[in-house]
Amino acid sequence: MPTTVGTRIRIVTGLMAGALILAIPLFSSYGLKVCPVLLPLGFRFGCEYLILFAVNLIILNAVFLRGLARSLSRSTTPLPAETILSAPRRSARAYVIAYGITVLELLALLTWRGASLQSRGPEVLAIMVILLATLQYYATAWAILPAAGAVQPVVAASGRIWTSGALRVTIPALIAAAIGSHFMLRSTSLGHLMGDPLSGPGNALGMIQVLGFLLVWQVAVMGFYAAAEVDFGRRAARHLQAVTDHDLAHRSDLFGWGYWPELFRAMNQLSQGLLERFRLLKGFSSFVSNRVVDDVLKQNLQFGGKREELTVLMADLRDFTTLAEKLRPEDVVRLLNLYFFAMIEELSKEGVTVDKFIGDGLLAYVDPEGRATSPGKECVRAVQAALNMNKRLIRVNEQLATAGLPSLRLGIGIARGALVLGNIGSLERMQYTVIGDTVNLAARIENLCKELEATIVIDHPVWILLPPALQARFQERGLHAVKGRAEQVRVFAC
Repeated sequence: MPTTVGTRIRIVTGLMAGALILAIPLFSSYGLKVCPVLLPLGFRFGCEYLILFAVNLIILNAVFLRGLARSLSRSTTPLPAETILSAPRRSARAYVIAYGITVLELLALLTWRGASLQSRGPEVLAIMVILLATLQYYATAWAILPAAGAVQPVVAASGRIWTSGALRVTIPALIAAAIGSHFMLRSTSLGHLMGDPLSGPGNALGMIQVLGFLLVWQVAVMGFYAAAEVDFGRRAARHLQAVTDHDLAHRSDLFGWGYWPELFRAMNQLSQGLLERFRLLKGFSSFVSNRVVDDVLKQNLQFGGKREELTVLMADLRDFTTLAEKLRPEDVVRLLNLYFFAMIEELSKEGVTVDKFIGDGLLAYVDPEGRATSPGKECVRAVQAALNMNKRLIRVNEQLATAGLPSLRLGIGIARGALVLGNIGSLERMQYTVIGDTVNLAARIENLCKELEATIVIDHPVWILLPPALQARFQERGLHAVKGRAEQVRVFAC
């Protein structure tokens, strides 16, 4: 189906020219069947005054359609909404003006021929005008659709929307029925007046011609209506496909009739709501684990937790309190943001979940949820993330030096054991976190980094699950007493 306004208007122009050519002989014959004044004047006279109407209409339509095509297809700036919305009505208005001019010309012709001015010629002409004007209204409404993107329709009441949609479908059928009835009543009246039988071959042929024209006319009108509906349907399909492709910024033009504007408005609101929800979840997932996001989506948030055996990582900056005292608050924030961004990125690469920030430190754990994993693989992920963090800190310090900020030193403690993972807080505010002795142990052995002059310290349950290549990177540093534990802890340092 053509998509440009110019092409569509050319199609409309050609169709209307054909319809006008067919209508002239048909309605000339129609007039002879319904009007006693026109009967003596003959078929030729009917064609003459209908040709006058065609000439008047062609002049008016040429000006209108050419101007419409030029304004809609060549304009570099969006046209006013009223210009587009009123185009179908203005196209039909040309027929009204041509009708008025032609009626005056018809009366002049009747006077010149010495015929009665009580002719039904204007009535026959009015029927022709109604048919052609209705066809051009629907055709123009279809033709302007590619240029109607900027139009914002007035919000209508629900009942009015459905009434408008129903009228667009039923009006052509009502017009066809009314004209068919008009022909039968007028031709019957003329038949009685002239003494011709109602069922004569002339009446039957005339009825067939009229009904045939009305059938073709209604098919053409509903064809343009259906073509416009197809355009709207394709627009809706493109919108739904955009949603499927996660293009939530896509918006549909609101121009249309019937229920379509409200449907497009609802689809735009849906996309906006999904976009806001996506942004919210994206931001939300920056603060909590993926498991919490999944629980929120499933509306499965519950208080409490469950006991699990996890690998926990605690990272902290060495002597940061003393360092921060010498910096401006905005420099402290800038430094921490640069540091945390880099560390979180390295943790994410290994699938390690950040649980919380504690001042200049962070607590993370390896969440086995949704992965084919094992205790050994979890420990490898935590240790590899720690090694990557230490390597990344070198680049971070280069950036800080460029910005005139001091370098940072990192300490990381990794422990594995039983803990509780779950939601703590209230309905108004809750936190999904890990709690237990293993978390405390990770924090305690991280504190050993300074004493052991090491960057990474791990406990024996973690070390024993590592492959030989990673075990070789750590040296055993013996048993150490840690706060909160009666027994000493065997640690390994890197």
